[in-house]
Amino acid sequence: MEDSVFAELELAEAAKAVAGVRVRQHVNPLKASLQTQAPAPIWSDVFASTSKPLVVDIGCGGGRFDLMMAKRFPSTNFLGVDIRAPLVERGNSWGAHAGIVDNLHFAECNATISMGAWLKDYAERCDGEVEMVTIQFPDPHFKKKHHKRRVVQTALVRAIAEGLKPGARVFLQSDVKAVSEDMREKFERHGAHLAWAAAGDREGWLDENPLGVPTEREVQTMSSNGRCYRVMLVRNDTPA
Repeated sequence: MEDSVFAELELAEAAKAVAGVRVRQHVNPLKASLQTQAPAPIWSDVFASTSKPLVVDIGCGGGRFDLMMAKRFPSTNFLGVDIRAPLVERGNSWGAHAGIVDNLHFAECNATISMGAWLKDYAERCDGEVEMVTIQFPDPHFKKKHHKRRVVQTALVRAIAEGLKPGARVFLQSDVKAVSEDMREKFERHGAHLAWAAAGDREGWLDENPLGVPTEREVQTMSSNGRCYRVMLVRNDTPA
């Protein structure tokens, strides 16, 4: 992967300086220890300028997407959020090694519990606005009894919709069609003030990633001739 789309990050060199991490692939967000509201980052400490618009990547995983976005779009702040502390710590270490720190930060939280307050805090304390929230390739939790563990739940949809101003976007994608359908259905049902930003195929999916930067999972999926199911929504003028 470091020899292709993410080559410019030079993470092969970073890996020599930054210790590897081992994390559980599946995390139960309903654990009692994960139900506490996490304090929002001190924005002036983690970003060189708080007047820039903010993109929040929920479930950032390995963080290569956020690193690439921050490098290519220095006029925007990027916040990668994950529930797994080791990935967050490594992401910040990789950013420091690559010299991508002014507009990039990784933070740990359970997004369902904390994201609403974090979006509100950025809007109130910073001159920049939240420009976009992305949720890409979340843990599918295939078993029906575990669907309540999926990232996109009613509370998160409402928190995101209420935390965005008109014109802000939400980008969703997964390589599991049922997961993308579930995310899209929840946003359509519980975020009535989020409307289609761009038409897709006859089922409503976008053929290409409109952001121009892939995630690790997206690279793996496309290289094996798989398909990604994507949708972009935009916040309209309807009061939340």
